[in-house]
Amino acid sequence: MSVRPDLIASYRLKARDRTYFIDLERHKGLGVCLVINESKRISEDNFERHRIIIDSDYIVEFFVSLGRLLEAKSLLKNDETLKEDASTRKNLGASHGAFRGKAFEEIRLDYPKAYKPWTPDDDADLKDAFHSCKEIAVLADTFQRKPGAIRARLQKLGLVD
Repeated sequence: MSVRPDLIASYRLKARDRTYFIDLERHKGLGVCLVINESKRISEDNFERHRIIIDSDYIVEFFVSLGRLLEAKSLLKNDETLKEDASTRKNLGASHGAFRGKAFEEIRLDYPKAYKPWTPDDDADLKDAFHSCKEIAVLADTFQRKPGAIRARLQKLGLVD
């Protein structure tokens, strides 16, 4: 018996002879998952398909790891460079939000711990701080992380919906 997922959001990326479908789906029993499908036509009526499902517990870590990889290999550049190279920007998905905005180094000027892994001690400290203060901006300043990272971590810890 297959579980029919509910599609939350979808993006299609055409890349030469392949098409990638990047979806957020809600699966019964699994919650929200990131699903990446690759489709390649191998004949008139046949396609080769591959599918990756990333559980909701690992979506943020997946993108942080991907960002680090791209940054390490100089494929994730600052916005100025990406503006000059529109095809690269489109291919990286930056025009659709995946890599929009500042480079990691620029973000870390405001949030030194941005995109760094959370430790168990960080989680415990965040729980304690959240019980004292519900202001996301204050928590972001305290933990030196972006407000979105604070909200995502609070959700993962089950402290907010």
